Amino acid sequence: MSQQPEGDARPAAIGQVDLKKQAVAPQRGRDTKLQQLGRQTISTLYMLVRNVKMYDPDNDIFIQPFENLRQSVNTIVAVDASYQLTAVGTTVYINGKQIQLDFASIDNVRFLTDEFKNRDVGGFSVTRPVQVQELKDFIWIFSPQNDKNVDEDGAGRKLLNIKVGKFQKIQEQLDKEEDAAIEAERKVDRKKYAMTVYARAVYYMRRFIERLQTGGQLPSMQPAQ
Repeated sequence: MSQQPEGDARPAAIGQVDLKKQAVAPQRGRDTKLQQLGRQTISTLYMLVRNVKMYDPDNDIFIQPFENLRQSVNTIVAVDASYQLTAVGTTVYINGKQIQLDFASIDNVRFLTDEFKNRDVGGFSVTRPVQVQELKDFIWIFSPQNDKNVDEDGAGRKLLNIKVGKFQKIQEQLDKEEDAAIEAERKVDRKKYAMTVYARAVYYMRRFIERLQTGGQLPSMQPAQ
């Protein structure tokens, strides 16, 4: 009788669904959708912040952009139970995932984050579906009519569902996350180096024993370094 593979090595029976493999696809689809919606919200925020310098947020030219932004934000809230934007320089995170930006949008992102910095804004978060009026009140922060820096509830206009993050706090948070990522990469590099040294040592010892058995010239120590 053939022995069954142990643990996770056992293949699924014919006609049986492999749930582990199936679980990977939805996660990838979710991440792809987050990236797409994230880029949309950043692009729309850039357009709104740039044009609010010339037009009031209640101007009709903003009707569709605000509606697009509302739909994108609320879609992410529906999937992840929150929308949390952090942005400094050309680095943008939404719900802890770094948004992959194309080269053509870098200048727009830098403009947006510079405007954020000028108003002491590092991002914002919502945990409930947001309304257009709340988004208008947030964009008003960057209007020339607003002569104050923002606090966590907004500046001059009350933000009920939107919590604004201070620029300095967000920058410190992103710096810590970047440092942690660099340290994790270093650990991986050290592990790779250790494995390389180990493999070279095994190779050298194998050749050393072979030469002893055949009476040939012993190998140089150089390959084991």
